[in-house]
Amino acid sequence: MWIRRRLAEGAKLVVIDPRRIRITNDAHLWIKPRPNSDSALAFGVLKVIIEEGLYDKDFVAKWTGGFDEIAEEVNNFTLDDVERITWVPKEQILQLARWYATLKPAVIQAGMGAFNQHHSGFQAARVLEIMRLITGPLNVPGWGVKMARVGTVSGGSLYLLDEFPRNPEANLAKEHKFAVRSGYIPDQALINGILGGKIKAVLVTQSEPLISFANARKTYDAFMKVDFLVSANIFMTPTPSVSDIVLPVATTNECNTISVFTGTWPPHALPKIVDPPGEARSDVMILNDLAKRLGVGEYFFDSDVESINYYLAPAGLTWEDLKKLRVVHPKLEEVPEEGGFFTTPSGKGEIYSTRAQEAFDCAPLPHWKDVQPTWEFSEEYPLFMSSYEDHDFHLTKFKEIKYFRKRKPYPTVQLHPEVAQKIGVKEGDWIWIESKLGRIMQKLVIDPEIDPRVVMATFGWYFPEDPTNACQWDKANINILIPDGPEEKSSGAVDTRGTPVRVYKAEPSEVGLPEHIEGVPVVG
Repeated sequence: MWIRRRLAEGAKLVVIDPRRIRITNDAHLWIKPRPNSDSALAFGVLKVIIEEGLYDKDFVAKWTGGFDEIAEEVNNFTLDDVERITWVPKEQILQLARWYATLKPAVIQAGMGAFNQHHSGFQAARVLEIMRLITGPLNVPGWGVKMARVGTVSGGSLYLLDEFPRNPEANLAKEHKFAVRSGYIPDQALINGILGGKIKAVLVTQSEPLISFANARKTYDAFMKVDFLVSANIFMTPTPSVSDIVLPVATTNECNTISVFTGTWPPHALPKIVDPPGEARSDVMILNDLAKRLGVGEYFFDSDVESINYYLAPAGLTWEDLKKLRVVHPKLEEVPEEGGFFTTPSGKGEIYSTRAQEAFDCAPLPHWKDVQPTWEFSEEYPLFMSSYEDHDFHLTKFKEIKYFRKRKPYPTVQLHPEVAQKIGVKEGDWIWIESKLGRIMQKLVIDPEIDPRVVMATFGWYFPEDPTNACQWDKANINILIPDGPEEKSSGAVDTRGTPVRVYKAEPSEVGLPEHIEGVPVVG
């Protein structure tokens, strides 16, 4: 593992997570922020770097624009404010900032939960980029080296905008300009479109919306309302269970495909090993054949290989070439300093960005007031819920696999022992987790290292061993509890961490699940 190699060479490691994760054991500093406060923490670190003069003054003067504005912005709050909001002691904020700014080279690896799933995620990500920008990139090996993209068909060209122009006012995400320009529609915009009568049919592929969309009951209501719901899947998970039609999908080993089609970069070949059973076919061919039946087949393909060849054509490659190469590695190109490092209108790293304002309709500069957590404590819901992904599964997948379920039969929720004692529960008990939107149950794990104000629940659960009620989709699904707003204006992102909740014991008669998994429909 590259992190442990660097640690052996003397690197410092800081882990930022409310719960202990595997790498925490190797950390020199473990920071446990309040859920949904990562953006405020990043702003606090930026404040220290600026006010203590830990940035590269020559680089900032030559290659950035807007530094004076961000330096003025960090005067609007104190480290006491950051500590109060994030629960992180000032000493840890100072240590993190000083290590990051002075120990070179330094790298930040941010997970999805820290910034992407946040009502101010776009601006928070900019705060992170400003930190990277001003702390001396010229001193970091690899700065000025860019990774040239493999010459493949761009995602935007697949929209066929020349042949089928879109009306921007009809776009469900028209209020979220960054989302529109990035070619996606936020989950809640889709669901609101269905409930508002703007969407009559939905095809779900490579997704499990009932388990992964915030405000899951609203998603369920939308799927009950839509005229025609189709799912393409390998297993009968919750969304296929409520669909009008379920299309059987070929697995990766049952069709010719490339990693990009399954979400992995750079492109590498995944040749077919066996034929798919019955009428199963790849996701790509489901869409190709659907297009033909809708009368637009001329823009689509007759086979998986034809689709791949079209995608690879700009790189001068074919499927047969890729199978021989196995993987296409992007080339690294050095950018000379005199040529300029940035492709912005000013040729500089734009801390103050007029493009952000013009193109994405958001503030040109990140503001402290915009990165505050959404919710505060209340007497009714005194705890903050966050979540984690089981190591034994991947997101919402593989609950049907008996091997994985033997390792983790049930979803677990972590509480501090003080909270467990207060509500009269012991490890292994089922407990209710309740928010303003509803309640779910998970099995208790007592964790003395977690903050007593935090509830750490498992993401992505349903129960295929009980096929009733769409695999008990709402029994342990944390998205039952999470609202689908407020949403960020530019991207449409919503908060998935920090939901105010309360917890209490579930009686055995309320659980309604067998204490075994023999009934799990399994493959292997």
